[in-house]
Amino acid sequence: MNACVEHTGCISKAGYGLRFYAGKTRLAHRVAYCLSKRIDIGALPSSTVIKHSCDNPRCVNPEHLSAGTQSDNCKERSVRAARGEKRKLLPEQVLSIRARDPGKKGRTSAAKQISAEYNVNESTILRIS
Repeated sequence: MNACVEHTGCISKAGYGLRFYAGKTRLAHRVAYCLSKRIDIGALPSSTVIKHSCDNPRCVNPEHLSAGTQSDNCKERSVRAARGEKRKLLPEQVLSIRARDPGKKGRTSAAKQISAEYNVNESTILRIS
């Protein structure tokens, strides 16, 4: 697999690249996927997710992107995690997680939600808070 190509523009709170395209702010990896496949971005159903085989939300490398369902995405991520393929957090992501302060009230539920967003273990989230 080729290296990730990371989006360098605006980033969402969840760590995904954002790009203004066709009159709207959109997820950069969805734009990259549609451009690479020559698909009109408006024709892509909103229920279709663009999956990252690299688990890097900033990646816009079309070779790392594929279309599927949220269920597919979760299953594939679980398989990679079971094989020990969890990705590491970027420094900016750690700062973003700290800003959300999952160590306060509701610690377990907040850590669970954040860990799902970043595809890391809850213990990782709790350690950085």
